[in-house]
Amino acid sequence: MDKHLDTLHQTFPEKPIGISEYGYCAPERRGGDERRIENLRPHDDVIRSKDFVGATSFSATTTTALTWVTAEIGALRQRVQGVVDVCGARKASFAVPGQESGPVESLTVRNRLNVLHLTLSTPYRPV
Repeated sequence: MDKHLDTLHQTFPEKPIGISEYGYCAPERRGGDERRIENLRPHDDVIRSKDFVGATSFSATTTTALTWVTAEIGALRQRVQGVVDVCGARKASFAVPGQESGPVESLTVRNRLNVLHLTLSTPYRPV
């Protein structure tokens, strides 16, 4: 991913790059949900290292077509990709995109003698 992003930036140096729907689609690849988590963090580290990347969209959802196929072969026979199972139960990877890229983890506001003190925490992990 690192080299591909650099090549795109060299080709279009004046344009910010947006990465649409990157992620890890299990079960087509081995490792399942644990592997999805292992792949997301290194990708995010590369993306964060590029100041020309303006936006990203992590994708690990179940498509309508995949849901329809699953329903046809048996409601609980899972071929479901994504961060929830066929019944909507959250997998371990559900929270990871928010931990990786959620803009605000917590915001604390304190009033001391009519002066507001704000503390903002983000889940950012340095590269």
